[in-house]
Amino acid sequence: MVFVRPISDAEGRELQRLARRSRDAVVARRAAVVLCSAQGMSVPEIVGTVFFDAGHIRSVLKDFNEHGFAALRPGRSPGRPRRIDEATRERIVAAALSRPYDLGLPFTHWSLPKLRDHLIDSGTVETISHEGVRQVLAERGISFQRTKTWKQSTDPEFERKKGRFFASTGVAHAVVGGSASTSSGRFR
Repeated sequence: MVFVRPISDAEGRELQRLARRSRDAVVARRAAVVLCSAQGMSVPEIVGTVFFDAGHIRSVLKDFNEHGFAALRPGRSPGRPRRIDEATRERIVAAALSRPYDLGLPFTHWSLPKLRDHLIDSGTVETISHEGVRQVLAERGISFQRTKTWKQSTDPEFERKKGRFFASTGVAHAVVGGSASTSSGRFR
């Protein structure tokens, strides 16, 4: 038979407080198991009260006897390690911020599936879902909520003419994130 070690009045009050008011359900149920054992209940009787497996109840009591209140707080697993390292994440972001046309691709804007296919074809990643691409970009504050298009002119003098046009109209011209934006203080 496994029972909890003798507990003091202060420990009993703390266990009651945890069993009744703890915001963590695991801590509350473990405290209830220890309280039941302190009141003289056997493991089979505790099973009918808290609906834990008998083996789990024994391990909770054993851990409490060895470690005290620290045994009531479960160790949380940090989860699966990341599959994509930081350097690869930077390459994904760089590809997303570049213009597809500049990478030799026959389209003017990215979508998540197109970006995913490019990353796999270029060897940046072995495999990734478009949701995985979205999550990597979201970590950096990048989203594809609207379509951004880049229009390419075949005129070799395009950049010079574009600068002259914007200078003559008084409209400020800036390139932000690969897409052209214009602003002026008034509507024309």
